[in-house]
Amino acid sequence: MNNVIKLSLLSLVLSGFNTYAGSFSLESYSDNQYILKGNGNSAFVDTQGANALMLVDEFSVTCEKRHYLVPLVKGRIDNGESNAESFEYFVFNKNKDTYSPLKTVSSYSAIDRKSGEVITSHLLNPASENFTKTLCIFITNETDFEYPIQVIDNQL
Repeated sequence: MNNVIKLSLLSLVLSGFNTYAGSFSLESYSDNQYILKGNGNSAFVDTQGANALMLVDEFSVTCEKRHYLVPLVKGRIDNGESNAESFEYFVFNKNKDTYSPLKTVSSYSAIDRKSGEVITSHLLNPASENFTKTLCIFITNETDFEYPIQVIDNQL
């Protein structure tokens, strides 16, 4: 086995992989709206002033013995005062091969354009050390950062 193949296999083992990656896709619907498409369910993604939306990851988590699949949509919000980033977590209850929409959880960060000062940091950030634990807290409890998922007909 050559070194390139060995390095690729080692990289895969070290980085791990998400068995649910690719379960969802993000498609443009209009100038301001996107559709998050999944296995049997589609949902409107309201940009709330964000642009350059991207589906950046999908998380499979177990919280209180229930399984959830959580796609993460990232957006950018630019205005005269700050540069901001939005994370919208779409929480789906996973039961065998079907996903039932539960809610979305929003998280924002903003940096002052002039001073570079952090105005607010993400409450829920995949780069944080306790991300899975924090995500479970947001999934299993009601918070001020959640909204219902706007499920739509898959024929759109």
